[in-house]
Amino acid sequence: FFEQNNSHGNTELFLVGHGIDPWRFGNHVRVLDCPAAATRFARLNIGAAHACGEYLVFLDAGCIFDTAEPLEQLVGLCSIDGVGVAAPKTLYRNGRNKTYGVAVTSERIMPLYRGYEDDFPGYQCNLRAFQNVSACGVQGLTISRELFERVGGFDERFESEVGAADLCHGVLMEGLRVTQTCTVKLRTSDACPE
Repeated sequence: FFEQNNSHGNTELFLVGHGIDPWRFGNHVRVLDCPAAATRFARLNIGAAHACGEYLVFLDAGCIFDTAEPLEQLVGLCSIDGVGVAAPKTLYRNGRNKTYGVAVTSERIMPLYRGYEDDFPGYQCNLRAFQNVSACGVQGLTISRELFERVGGFDERFESEVGAADLCHGVLMEGLRVTQTCTVKLRTSDACPE
């Protein structure tokens, strides 16, 4: 389905995990084995280290784009001068918002608009517009491989969205923007908290 929904040429798909049967995925997915104790961000770093492309898009198992041509849009945003990271609007499996930007304070990080309906307009309709944000979630995060390596990749000590926020902080310190787009939607397999 991923390849049918994208015309962006020269894509590589990696599945990184422990004990995965590569025969289940055919020739379209490259399976990389890692230690069973590897953290989420360690697995993402392993995938990035094996990638040969100019841009990296990070996805978890169970994610599917609801938008046609998501790679064209995300990579297109990343190629704009001054943009370091582009990310889609992420949705829970029931269609409610999971992440549309992440607010970062000295005390915590907080995904914005979590649990709201997908069609909720947000404050001053900002859920219907491109946004420059402090950080974004890891699912769908798109970045050039060169910039990813320059900022040191993901810090493998972190879990959840803290690791993505840390990477975005490095991008901001490079003087580049983190952008969130409402025109690309990524549905996750995660359940929306009640």
